[in-house]
Amino acid sequence: MTLELPDEFLDLCDMVQIDPAEVLRGFVADLCDLRSGEYHTNGSDERYLAEQYFERCGYRWNH
Repeated sequence: MTLELPDEFLDLCDMVQIDPAEVLRGFVADLCDLRSGEYHTNGSDERYLAEQYFERCGYRWNH
């Protein structure tokens, strides 16, 4: 999968010196409660907030 990322996101990641892929992997891990390989959840609060974000955006019901 190839994903074009906006300069604003890349600039933010650069400002805090973090690889954009790490941020995205962290969000996916929190959303899916992953704990292996390259994907590691950032904690229970982060998992809850990722799930809330996903549901508030309506992704679960956008079929």
